[in-house]
Amino acid sequence: MPIGEARHPVTGTNWEGVGVQPDVTVPVERALEAALRRLG
Repeated sequence: MPIGEARHPVTGTNWEGVGVQPDVTVPVERALEAALRRLG
C-alpha cells in the first residue's frame, strides 16, 4: 500500500491516470527517428 504521492508544486495535481504530455508529438512509427534526430 503506497504511503506517498507525487504532486505538482503549483497546481497541486498528480499524474495518476493522466500521464505526462511529451515535448515533441510524433506518430509512433516515427518516434525512434525523431528521437535520434533530436540527439544529433
